[in-house]
Amino acid sequence: MAFDLRELLARPPGSKAELDRRLKLISTSPLELQMALVDLAERGSLEDEAAHRFFSMMGVAEAAPRLRACLADPTRPIEARRLFLSLLELAPQGLEGVARDAWLPVAEVGWRELLTRARDDPSAAAAFAESLSRLRRDDRDAALVACEKIRLGTQTAAAVAYQDVLRSNELAAQHKHVLAWIVEESRVDDIELLETLLQQARRKPVRKELQRAIAARRAKQLGPTKTELRGRAFVSPSDGACTFMLVICLEDASRRFDLLSVSIEGEDGLGEGDCEIDRSNSQLERFVEFANAAVGVRLVELPFPEAVRLVHEAVERSTGSKRAIPEEVRPFVNRLLEAEPGSLPGDALIAAADPREATFERLMLVVCTAVHDPWYFDEGDFLAEGLPMPTRFATTWLPTAEARLSGSERIRRRLLVMTRQMASWYSWRGDQVRAKLMASAHRSMTDPELRGAPLIRAMLYGSLDAYEGSALFTPVKALGQPDYRGRIRTDFFSSVSQPTSLDLARLDLMEVAQLALDQATGLIPGAQPEQLGVLAREAADSFSSLGRALVEDHDLSMDSEHFEMLVRRCVRLTGLPAERVQDVLTFARMAIVAFAESVCALCPVACLRSSVPTLAAEKLFFEPTHPAASVLKRLKVSE
Repeated sequence: MAFDLRELLARPPGSKAELDRRLKLISTSPLELQMALVDLAERGSLEDEAAHRFFSMMGVAEAAPRLRACLADPTRPIEARRLFLSLLELAPQGLEGVARDAWLPVAEVGWRELLTRARDDPSAAAAFAESLSRLRRDDRDAALVACEKIRLGTQTAAAVAYQDVLRSNELAAQHKHVLAWIVEESRVDDIELLETLLQQARRKPVRKELQRAIAARRAKQLGPTKTELRGRAFVSPSDGACTFMLVICLEDASRRFDLLSVSIEGEDGLGEGDCEIDRSNSQLERFVEFANAAVGVRLVELPFPEAVRLVHEAVERSTGSKRAIPEEVRPFVNRLLEAEPGSLPGDALIAAADPREATFERLMLVVCTAVHDPWYFDEGDFLAEGLPMPTRFATTWLPTAEARLSGSERIRRRLLVMTRQMASWYSWRGDQVRAKLMASAHRSMTDPELRGAPLIRAMLYGSLDAYEGSALFTPVKALGQPDYRGRIRTDFFSSVSQPTSLDLARLDLMEVAQLALDQATGLIPGAQPEQLGVLAREAADSFSSLGRALVEDHDLSMDSEHFEMLVRRCVRLTGLPAERVQDVLTFARMAIVAFAESVCALCPVACLRSSVPTLAAEKLFFEPTHPAASVLKRLKVSE
């Protein structure tokens, strides 16, 4: 019975003996098979696995001259040359007579793949060391230097990439190079890896080399480089996915900056980033201005050591999640890992915080502000917890969602990261009231009774607003309708002939509340316009002091008792159901806070700050449109 080459490749033998038997059946010698296989390889028709299977059984001595010629031919595709190189490596002297310049560029392609994979796959580091050990001794140092250049272009730590080189007795002559690179790089976790290798080492010379490297690495960690770096730093608030932007500027002796901007992504650590080299102080200021004005990231400045702490923690989380540091920022980040980190102000606030201070009423006043626009639960959150998408004013959905999300470990971990970051962010901003509130919210996430429910409830209201059209921010965007403002003035301010600035503020806030209630009419089916008007008036009166406090000092004094009194008063005046009144007043309050945060704080009229009658207040009170219309246009709130 005869076998052709195709059948031999289709059903490869399992042993050398079987191969010899089948070759005998087809009257073919091992040399003839080798030449036929090389012919296929030259045409690109031989799979790597098949080639290695057969040549491992037969050896490559007879085919070596042709394989060397193919390897040294620069006109051949690099993948074909990689196969020829890997086959020649099966023989002890396989590369004999091939110039280093001919095979080294081919080998570098495979080494780059192994060094990149070694970040997440320990077997790749072992394969790299094995590949290096197959080289001639005279070629190993040159190959290792080439590999170090490759590694510096990847995100793999030297200690991780070269750990199996250090385990190899065959590569003992290369240990000194590898250990020097590890000490020079000084990564966060390399001492631990070196100590593990020391425990595993059996040969005395290897142990001495590792001990010297560990001592040098520790000396560098404690050395003067920990205090050499200086600069400035800026950070944005955390969004609803625990992501925030960090900008760090390293200053040199001539007061020029190297600038790093990078996203930090919650439990995953460092995200994408960018570096700019040799920037002036004015360029730095313009960068921050642009980020705040055009991009809207709301950067605040923080002490440089505290920014270094954020980087150290992000790198630790990246390591824990097996996420590579982006190549474009890696050199900058490595420099920051040599700097001494400070402590975060939010951590001290959290340690002293009372979780009961994080009430729903207080958190709602913060979560509905522009800084917290992204703080809502998205479709993925609801699907993951088995919840339907929110339906506006579905009264049974809110408590169900609150209970489900409060019991979610995934949500809890995310909100812990967000509130910790915001406790520090508000502290850096100079807003200690909100910093302490975020610290209390953080503590509430681990409180066995609260389980973060107040914050989750506040964010669920934001989710309603995000998914069902805006009952919250539409009032800010829709201001400036003459008939609307005129009707409110006629119905509720007919006795005011000489308005004060606070009368103007009441009219402004009532217009905002009325617009919010019009959006929220689904909460009270059948509610009459005059009933909604009463609710708007009461909301504006009660929340005008809140709006004034927000503008002046960020006070959050609208406690639950105050709010309950307002609800009872409105129920008495309108005859509407208490639960529905509470819901609509919640939306009205959110709208007023959003308006005060977005418009009043920047409005030149400043009617919330004064009760003195002025000509300007009187003129604006009787104007047909809202006085903030021009401010809204300038701030692009009305777009």
